[in-house]
Amino acid sequence: MDREPLPQFFDASWEAFKNNSSETIPAHSVMRIQGVTSASGRLVYLMGKPNTYGSYWEHRISGPHDVAAGGYGICRINGICAAVNDTSAGNPYNGELWGPRDGSWKLWRDTPGWRVLESSSAGLVYVAHQPQQTLVGKTDGAHNKAATGTVSIYWSSTGSGSLTDTTVNVSAYNRYGNVEASKFVTLNYNGWGWEIIAAECGA
Repeated sequence: MDREPLPQFFDASWEAFKNNSSETIPAHSVMRIQGVTSASGRLVYLMGKPNTYGSYWEHRISGPHDVAAGGYGICRINGICAAVNDTSAGNPYNGELWGPRDGSWKLWRDTPGWRVLESSSAGLVYVAHQPQQTLVGKTDGAHNKAATGTVSIYWSSTGSGSLTDTTVNVSAYNRYGNVEASKFVTLNYNGWGWEIIAAECGA
């Protein structure tokens, strides 16, 4: 692991990783922890491409260099860092939340995980990690007690009353009572997956 070009980055908040994917990880990418391995007598993360909606604690942002498949780099979760963002849905603005989505190295709009600290049109933005363990969604169909069902995630990056359908669906377990179709629900991430913890009343 060549650390010489950027000595200013090497404080306790930076951690080592190995690229566990078959792709080059671009600089400033969001990555998912897939495990750990030993390298030069120390444990390092095995990193791959995100496969979920949003970030909780299993993601990191890579350092300022591309990392080839099987190569080593540095990453961080705490503090302020630069991250690449998807520009297809517009530019990030100060105060919004952007995060990872399945199959992308970039942060996405209407997705939780990192708080945007500046407005940017460069495809690269300064962010601070802000994990999101609750989401709002709508049941895609009748969701019975003690069953898993599909929920469409609704989101507002600025916390306004108007929510946008992200077009992302997640599976959630319903532990408490039957919920009708097309009802707003609050989901909580319990580590093993999403669970409904509150639901809109029926008609």
